[in-house]
Amino acid sequence: MPGSSEILAHWHYEPELWRDFVEYESRVYRKSVRSALHFIYGTIIGAVVLITLFSVVPYLVTKRWSSDIWGPAFGIGFIAAIFLLVGGIVWLMRREKMARFRAKTGEAVITLNEINVNGVSFRWDYGEVGWRFLSAERKSVDVTPLKRIEILELKFLNRIPASPGPIEDIGEWRIPVQRGKERDADNVIERLRANLLP
Repeated sequence: MPGSSEILAHWHYEPELWRDFVEYESRVYRKSVRSALHFIYGTIIGAVVLITLFSVVPYLVTKRWSSDIWGPAFGIGFIAAIFLLVGGIVWLMRREKMARFRAKTGEAVITLNEINVNGVSFRWDYGEVGWRFLSAERKSVDVTPLKRIEILELKFLNRIPASPGPIEDIGEWRIPVQRGKERDADNVIERLRANLLP
């Protein structure tokens, strides 16, 4: 399906609602940052252990430095560098997103193929490859024990063709629902779901 410029919703948030949403999103963000850091640390530790097992120990035993020794270390280091690069890019993107969210107020525009929240855009498709739309729902979430806000939560699947099977990753976006626009949020959900593959 080609990209659509039809605007399904264009919401402007009052400062209090935006502040509540950023507080909620910051909690989710901190958890994802911890996960990304654990992934980065795990990659580094795993690479060091594997390089030690496959290269340093054989070198200490044989006392010679040949391609049989440094080859595996190079391969492991190269793969670890790719994982670190991906982890670093994800961490930087999340940090940039939260920096833009920390403005005093916010604005969201939703089309059939894109979300733009405070200048942070995310695009998807409805096909079999790349980011594709999975689901959307309107939820009421706790900001504090005494305060709840309505959000629109969208889920996406990223499918990358690979051998022996495709690589898949699930992503989520949350958007606050402007007060008084709950019916509009339900209409957005219906329109997005209508474009799903049968």
